[in-house]
Amino acid sequence: YRFANRIPLLFEGGGDVATQVSKRRINWAAYKMRHNLDKIGVFVSLVSTKVPFKGTGKEYIGDDIPEVQAAVKRAIERCCLQLKAKIARQRALADEKEKRKNLTKYIPDVSRALYGMLETISKEAEDDGDDAAPAAAAKRVREADHEDLVGQVRAKKLKEESLSSKLREHVETCDATAALENVEAITATKPRQDLFLAPFNAAREKLPLMHHARFVLELPKGVLMD
Repeated sequence: YRFANRIPLLFEGGGDVATQVSKRRINWAAYKMRHNLDKIGVFVSLVSTKVPFKGTGKEYIGDDIPEVQAAVKRAIERCCLQLKAKIARQRALADEKEKRKNLTKYIPDVSRALYGMLETISKEAEDDGDDAAPAAAAKRVREADHEDLVGQVRAKKLKEESLSSKLREHVETCDATAALENVEAITATKPRQDLFLAPFNAAREKLPLMHHARFVLELPKGVLMD
């Protein structure tokens, strides 16, 4: 919808500069948008004492002024850059959510397979006996934590449910870490303002003491707004 002097312009739809620039001169794919499929609304406000209207009834703003074309295109592209960053963050969060969902989905199968493998290794170690221990050590080198897992399975201290719980806990920890990294990345893109502490002048006039049940506060004049 186009408006001029608060009056909707109903004729020559699509002939205005905003529509022409949006359709022909903006590479939406570069900003992670599909203008043929995604619902994209473009609102352009052109304020000037000499607006290049077309038609005797000022039906639309002409697309034949290069300066107006460039200004409208530049404004839309700046908005697209901001929207691109937001879309990228949303897609990253969606990908992380889908990844967590898939990992959680396969936790029972993975824990069952791991426990079965550890149980098989434990039984093989028992069948080999003490005499075959040196040969087994030379054939298969295991780390200390792996040996500890096999020992826990042999002693019936480690069960399939425990493995499943540990895997689920690890997925949640990774998810929390990824969420924290996303928050830090978003915070880093926001503009920052320098802060400083002003030196305290002992001779500066002070406000009356503010008494509280747990503290007493004394402020110099000019800190609180009237």
